Amino acid sequence: MVGTLFENEVRLKGVTTLGYQSAHALNDPVRIKILEILSHGQMTTEEVYKILCRGRHKKATTTIRHHLDILKNA
Repeated sequence: MVGTLFENEVRLKGVTTLGYQSAHALNDPVRIKILEILSHGQMTTEEVYKILCRGRHKKATTTIRHHLDILKNA
């Protein structure tokens, strides 16, 4: 039996490929959350920390800085 992924046809506008470093940077739920937070505008590490602490991602500021460094380098 052959299954289908989508019930309807899906049209793609484009495809983006990632290198290893970028893919690795996006392979962490905290880093994804940080990107979501920063999509609203520039923030300091402390501001990101406060928002993460309100949710389920309590991390030390040093850990957040580490995640930010990984994202910057990617």
